[in-house]
Amino acid sequence: MAEIQSTNLAGPTNLERRAAQLASLTLMLYGRGREAFNDLFEHDRDNILWLVNDLAVEVRDIVNGDSQ
Repeated sequence: MAEIQSTNLAGPTNLERRAAQLASLTLMLYGRGREAFNDLFEHDRDNILWLVNDLAVEVRDIVNGDSQ
C-alpha cells in the first residue's frame, strides 16, 4: 500500500504556532502582565524566561532552516 502523507495547507505551520506561543508568553513580561510576572517566585520567573528563550531559539532555527 502507498503511504499517505498528510499536508494541512489550511492549518498553521510550526513556525506560526511557535511564534504565536512566544508572542502570547511575552505578554506577561511587560505592561500589565509584568506585575503578575514579578509576583512569581524567582525559580518560576527563571523557568518562564528559559521557556521564552527556548521558543525564540526554535523560531530562529525554523526561519534559518536549521530545524526538522
